[in-house]
Amino acid sequence: MDWKKYAIIVPPAVLLTIILAFSLPLHLKPYTLAIPLISWGVYYTWIYMEKQRKSEDTGGRIK
Repeated sequence: MDWKKYAIIVPPAVLLTIILAFSLPLHLKPYTLAIPLISWGVYYTWIYMEKQRKSEDTGGRIK
């Protein structure tokens, strides 16, 4: 786990989830669960893209 990337993504996601949980009407509150899922996707996409870039820089070898 890359803690720096995780620390960049998680605090805004938690804050946005809390704000939406308290501000959305009752019938829209389930949409707050999308925020952690989107954050998770962004994190793993970021990691994947970084690994791809590193493998291109090293000539196809992943360290």
